Amino acid sequence: MVSRQTAGSTLLVVMAKNVLRAFLLCGLLVGCTSVPQIYSTSQYETISLKTGDLERDGLAILTPDTVWTRDEDRQALALAVVEVFRNERPDIRCLGLPETLNRLNRADRSTEYRQMLVEYRESGLFPKPLLQRIGQAVGTRYVAHLKLAGFDQSYDTRLSAFGLRLLGTKYANARLFLQIWDTETATIAWEGSEESNYAIDTGMEQSIAFKTIVEEMTRNMIANLPGNPPKKS
Repeated sequence: MVSRQTAGSTLLVVMAKNVLRAFLLCGLLVGCTSVPQIYSTSQYETISLKTGDLERDGLAILTPDTVWTRDEDRQALALAVVEVFRNERPDIRCLGLPETLNRLNRADRSTEYRQMLVEYRESGLFPKPLLQRIGQAVGTRYVAHLKLAGFDQSYDTRLSAFGLRLLGTKYANARLFLQIWDTETATIAWEGSEESNYAIDTGMEQSIAFKTIVEEMTRNMIANLPGNPPKKS
């Protein structure tokens, strides 16, 4: 006959094994990440921009606009967009925001630049005299104006144990608008908008990075610009 002590020891061993299996399963789930699901809605209009224009005359990034809740993301937005531009279209001379601002400051155009941006926020237009002087100061015929119309993140728990979130779906939604202006004629040469919904099943704690979704949208936009990017070796 099995003693109570032996039976108790056996039960403890079984419980310890079950707990160990549970923690191993938790560890596996926490490390699991599915393939991201990305759904995009796009609109593009080519007005006067032709193949070879950006490659020949260059493009400068202006200070982006954002919704007021994301004002601190303006520099991060510009940096991410320029990085993708240079990777996807190395044939285009693209000035990043710091280079654009440096050239404007050296040319003593800071007051005019500020006035131009204020005019745009109020009317949606870059006044011709101001835009022409800005183009001359930065040394490119074309300038790119970005607007982040929204960025949201959320998380849904799909599995939990021991009070811990083990597996869930993380979401991110963003809307980005891009206009390319011709500084010589003070007209919009090209414009496009992207709205992306990004979802991923993961046990990791980190949220979907702002840079990740901005880069995805920018790649879609650049793919719709006139011209063919050089083949990557």
